[in-house]
Amino acid sequence: MKKILSIIALSIAVMACGGKTNLETALIQAGDNRAELEKVLNHYAVDSLKYKAACFLIENMPYHYYYTGEEVDYEKQFFKMLHETALSPEVIADSLNRGRMSEQFGRTELKYDIREVDSAYLVHNIDWAFRVWREQPWGKKVSFENFCEYVLPYRVGDECPVEWRERLYDKYNSLLDSIRLKPESVFPWIVADALLDSLKKRSPRFVSYSYAKHSAGPEIADWLSGNCEDLADAFTYICRSLGIPSGCDEMLMRGDNNVPHYWNFVPDDHCDAFFCSLLYPGPLIQSHTYDAPRGKVYRRMFSINRDMMKMMNQPPEKIHPTFRYPLMLDVTDVYSDCEQTICIPESRFLIRPERDELIYLCLPSHMEWVPVAVSKYGNGQVSFENVDGNAVFCLSSYRDKQLVPMTVPFWTHKELSYFRYFGNGEGEERVTILHKFNLFIEPFIDRMVGGVFEAAMMRDSGQEILCL
Repeated sequence: MKKILSIIALSIAVMACGGKTNLETALIQAGDNRAELEKVLNHYAVDSLKYKAACFLIENMPYHYYYTGEEVDYEKQFFKMLHETALSPEVIADSLNRGRMSEQFGRTELKYDIREVDSAYLVHNIDWAFRVWREQPWGKKVSFENFCEYVLPYRVGDECPVEWRERLYDKYNSLLDSIRLKPESVFPWIVADALLDSLKKRSPRFVSYSYAKHSAGPEIADWLSGNCEDLADAFTYICRSLGIPSGCDEMLMRGDNNVPHYWNFVPDDHCDAFFCSLLYPGPLIQSHTYDAPRGKVYRRMFSINRDMMKMMNQPPEKIHPTFRYPLMLDVTDVYSDCEQTICIPESRFLIRPERDELIYLCLPSHMEWVPVAVSKYGNGQVSFENVDGNAVFCLSSYRDKQLVPMTVPFWTHKELSYFRYFGNGEGEERVTILHKFNLFIEPFIDRMVGGVFEAAMMRDSGQEILCL
């Protein structure tokens, strides 16, 4: 809540700066830290390209923040122990939790980059990013735009900013010695493939268990341990330290499971990308051949998606937190060959939307709906472009700080754009459920053999409920 209120306060400051450039607005928001940021701009006044890079970072800094405190430092021990021991993540978490019983322990302090990051840190980051971009042979194939978004950023999540480029460069640069002199080293994705192969030989440790609430920071590149998001962060840090453009693509919620999913990408020459991950065997593959995506896929960005903000055009408190400050880009069409437009007419709404109300396309997760796309209601309908099907969706609005389902669930066929609505919100419909998700990812299939389902009827508030 503190984070949300602080960001809203910053947003009010942004709106009060109407008519100013993004850079001017950011400098106003910097407050007492403005002088530090202006030092950076003055430092690069005679180097037009580095000046543009500095502007890119500064004008997007208002949307980045981090936490400090004992809790944040303590969480890192989880990843370190995963790397150094063979203990299960549950055992490690139990051990750590016994040391965090104090009521004061969990307190963290929220800080904003725009008001905290100093000139020395930014100059060091920019100079090292330019060095690897210009010195490595694959830098010739990296445009300035891709450099700014996928090499230059000093952070990948909400970690505390620390210097990491030089240390990780010194640690991992030698892994590319064998390919650096080959003709194909001008292609970043080929170099990334060689890097990925070397890192996999170091036996990264994947666990599905999520312990930390905050990003682990650049140390995760040393430990190579954690869930899919943590390992994606690790590969991002290593790639960027070596001048290889990379980042994290994500499904906010899988259409075939109850969890989100994260992996890495390396852009190519054709505005496409190569899929890569420390979790998957084999070499890089072109993104459109990766068959896991369902619903929507987004690319994490350092820059704020101003087009999405302009489309929403709502006060921050009226926007669901997932899309309130969208540091993301919709790349569903990069992964799907069968993306479609979902158009829902007003007649299918159980609750009439308000004029220009934001409507969210949601996927199910356990007992809740998770928003994966946002659009605006208008002209008696709402439309969502570039949606990958073969999943069950529902439309919701965000009212009184909670999602409110606006339609019955519906299913879309991936190739045929076929819709099926599950009922009309009234009465009953008989269905046969074989399984909810793909069985190959179910860890409890073997336990079902010889199993028995038991059920009982109970009465609650005058209604009969079937309990399994």
